[in-house]
Amino acid sequence: MAKKAIKPPHTDQHIIPKCYLKPWNDHTLINNDSGKPFNEPQVWAYNKTSGEEEQLSAKTNFTQENFYTIEDEQGERDLTIEHALDKVEVKFDWIRDSKLLKHEQLDSEEHFQICLFIATMHNRTISRINHLGDMLKPIQEKLKGYEEFAKTATVEDLKKMSSISRSSDSEAISIEEVDEVIAKPLENIMVPIVDYLAPELTKLKMAIYYTKEDFGFITSDNPCVWRSREADMHPTMFKSPGLNDYNINIILPISPTHCIILNKQIEGYINIDTIPECIDQINTLIYQHADNCIIANQKGIEFS
Repeated sequence: MAKKAIKPPHTDQHIIPKCYLKPWNDHTLINNDSGKPFNEPQVWAYNKTSGEEEQLSAKTNFTQENFYTIEDEQGERDLTIEHALDKVEVKFDWIRDSKLLKHEQLDSEEHFQICLFIATMHNRTISRINHLGDMLKPIQEKLKGYEEFAKTATVEDLKKMSSISRSSDSEAISIEEVDEVIAKPLENIMVPIVDYLAPELTKLKMAIYYTKEDFGFITSDNPCVWRSREADMHPTMFKSPGLNDYNINIILPISPTHCIILNKQIEGYINIDTIPECIDQINTLIYQHADNCIIANQKGIEFS
């Protein structure tokens, strides 16, 4: 009998971290094999496409093989991004459990680490990585068009193209460079964006909405939502607000009872049990923003 191939360490890489999903664990579930609670967090996942609901392990789901792995010039696996994300997750996990869920004040370093985690959660999902690569494809197509044009262009045509290029203050970029960025969006786009975004997020106010409701906030396979009233009125491709938008809200549930809102107007721990529609509004946004999977701590998720 052929032996099952053993995967190298860190092959199954979490798109949504296990530590992030831990608070959505359904503690009432019992492992039929042991007759005891599960050792790993178990969550309830609702599929937006099929409408089906199932119990999933946070450890063995929401992963993709080698999603953050970079292959170096020798063909070896470079786990730099995977290990960096691990460190961010460990710090977030401790700060959430030890500070945020206990309504304690964060120091400046802890505040930065939460903003860094939010920046990674916004940019590490499959749909976001694909989007980052897609943003450059129009430039890629235009450069390829210029390349084809140059093959049959006259000397006069080439002089005109050269004068247009020199009139620009921006640094020229080659088709090869664009191809490289699109081929490797993780290291060429995601990492620089996260490095830039995290310090910028610290300039926003941090509000933490909390509730005593058992069901509370849901989350998803794309849980970080950027929203503003002004951006909502724009065409679909321009709906994501910028950091200069006064009404920007960057929303990330961190447990069924707590949700972070980065914004420019309010801060601190805010009890929203006196505003019951607030949870429904946030959950609706999480549902709409999800790629395909909604996650909750209880069975029986219903959405209209």
